[in-house]
Amino acid sequence: MSWGFVRRSWYFFRHGHSTYLGFLLSFTNFLLIAYNFLVTQISFLNNLFDNLVVFALVGCAVYIPLATIIGYWHVTRQLATDEELRSERNPVYLDILKRLESIEGKIDG
Repeated sequence: MSWGFVRRSWYFFRHGHSTYLGFLLSFTNFLLIAYNFLVTQISFLNNLFDNLVVFALVGCAVYIPLATIIGYWHVTRQLATDEELRSERNPVYLDILKRLESIEGKIDG
């Protein structure tokens, strides 16, 4: 087994965990904690959501569209700013930007 295989496997593991499994575990954890500490403690909510499945279905029905709207806003409005700031901190991008500015100066000049 080569180190390249190990490094690639580690890379794939990190993406699978952080993008899919970590999200699934954290969302499940959120639903269980919210149900336990919110619904079971408040009689009105306990009557409204008589079991965890109903609470999870309503939670998903509200959470998924809300998260989709926020994600859309982020990609259309905020992502350009995030990428700009990230590229300013990356020395390779910074070098490319300086060279492009130099070329623009020569063209305009």
